[in-house]
Amino acid sequence: MLKNGTQPDGSGGHPTVNCDITSWHWYSNESDMTNACGGTGCHDALGILKNWGKPIWINEFGVRPDLGSTNQIAAYITSSKMMAQYYSVASKYNIQSIQQFELYDDSEGEYGLMQADGKSLKAAFYAMKAFIKNNPK
Repeated sequence: MLKNGTQPDGSGGHPTVNCDITSWHWYSNESDMTNACGGTGCHDALGILKNWGKPIWINEFGVRPDLGSTNQIAAYITSSKMMAQYYSVASKYNIQSIQQFELYDDSEGEYGLMQADGKSLKAAFYAMKAFIKNNPK
């Protein structure tokens, strides 16, 4: 709406916003970002973002704590629906950056790579560290 100069009430002709990047959040419950299915059918969310003509920053991605065990969460975060996918399609969609949510567990929930003490490392920390080491970019 901001890009098109449209307001929430549907009126148009308002000033437009021209951004340098497109940022987006994505979580495990949303499944595959290139085949996201919901109430309006299935969509290539990355393709839609790419069509906006700006580099993509997935500035918040993560695994919902209720996905399963800490090992299941660690496996999912580097899976073909998260880091491995973003890495493999980065040039196709102009993905410049991905940022995992969050570093340590806090009042948002157990999303962190570390426990709330900021010291105790979780399985997701080691999975992400290994992925980055094996897939430098």
